[in-house]
Amino acid sequence: MTGFRLIAPPQTRRPVGTLVALVMASLAATIMLSNFIDALHLSMARGESLRAAHRMAPPTRADAGEPILVALAPLQRAKR
Repeated sequence: MTGFRLIAPPQTRRPVGTLVALVMASLAATIMLSNFIDALHLSMARGESLRAAHRMAPPTRADAGEPILVALAPLQRAKR
């Protein structure tokens, strides 16, 4: 062995395949996490709308579809 080989660091080959696989795996993980977060937000919104629908009291009067001012008009006339 010559003296040069004792001093020089060993040459290593760069693992290009490993680097490419790592980049592809991180890209796939990012896409999957993004889809999961979108699905989670949609599920939360759907649950909130269901909870809001259950909190609302069902209409009990026949004029429940009328605007509030029209529905309260007889009460306002009675107060006068």
